[in-house]
Amino acid sequence: MATYKMNKCTKDKELFWYLDGNKNKLFAYRHRYYDSFGRRKEKSARGFANENTAFRELLRIKTEVAAGNTKLIENENLTIKQWATKWLEANQSNWKVSTNEQRKNIVEQQIIPLLGTQKLMKLDKETYINLYIKPLSQKYSVGTVKLYHRIFKVIINGAVDAEIITRNRFTKIKIANDEEPKDGVGDNVYTPEELSAFLKCINDQENITVQTVFALLAATGMRRGEVAALRWKDIDFENSTINIGRTRDRYGERKAKTENSIRTLNVNESLIATLKKYKAWSKQYLLANGRWKSEKEFEESFAIISYQTCEAISDTYISSSLRRVIKNNDLKEITPHGFRHTFATILINNGVPVTTIAKMLGNTTKMVMEVYSHSFEENEKRAAQVIADVMKFA
Repeated sequence: MATYKMNKCTKDKELFWYLDGNKNKLFAYRHRYYDSFGRRKEKSARGFANENTAFRELLRIKTEVAAGNTKLIENENLTIKQWATKWLEANQSNWKVSTNEQRKNIVEQQIIPLLGTQKLMKLDKETYINLYIKPLSQKYSVGTVKLYHRIFKVIINGAVDAEIITRNRFTKIKIANDEEPKDGVGDNVYTPEELSAFLKCINDQENITVQTVFALLAATGMRRGEVAALRWKDIDFENSTINIGRTRDRYGERKAKTENSIRTLNVNESLIATLKKYKAWSKQYLLANGRWKSEKEFEESFAIISYQTCEAISDTYISSSLRRVIKNNDLKEITPHGFRHTFATILINNGVPVTTIAKMLGNTTKMVMEVYSHSFEENEKRAAQVIADVMKFA
């Protein structure tokens, strides 16, 4: 790459201008920073047509560094081929031989040829569909395309877990010829037996924070953002209630979207016992790590904290914990929202009035009827059969 004399701009000391080989005035930036390990790093780019464009890009880099997102900067040019290869190498010792061979073949024969040169951070949904899903759909059955799509999503989830990207853009892509679910739930729900098996795995294998998170999701039907926003002052241990009025995600904390979402939940004694145990652990953990300030500040703080950092968990912490448990135990795949569906479905099947369910979920009665229409239809069929059985003896 050719070298040019760099001249400092007055707008910022890390902003420069230079003349290229054709004597065109172009702009560049060079930002020095320290990564999460305290190592000195540098991020630079040149070829900007005007000073404002270069300055905006420099400000973006500075903002990411200030937010602690140095991995996002360092991996901006990482390709799908590079990450998929790295992902395979890092995980192959954890898989069975057959699983390893299957995933290796998919990466080498499908993903790299079709998407290998694409930048991991810049690949968007439309490009992914055009370059990957459509060509595969012309060559393979729907079931095979779903498999290849699922493996790609797992690879991208790995990049999210590694903090290389912030989210998986490809989770809601619908493969052609997919059957529509009979209601708004589809297969994103556990039966009571599946829920029990999941919770047993959590309690046997995971730390107290993960145990508490999924106890809340399973026992209340709360949204994951509501769990992440929960503060100790929101929990009334004496009256066994939880006040819900806010949500939190990577964009920050904010008031619940609708008035229906602001609600007070009556919860069972088992969950209250779990929360009491977790509260005691949290106090001891903060004290042991020099993070304790005062009882008042503790009550105002977010209730669910990371087992590793003492910081409030993010909504993505919940998703990554769920994926890990499902993978490690070969359980049915559902999303964090699937626990909300499970909660509602169990209540419906046990005859709880729809108005009560709507209030507990923070939804309208109409929305509950629409989303869980299939469950209500099944209950109506059972009710009709009950009457038929009674009439046999009339």
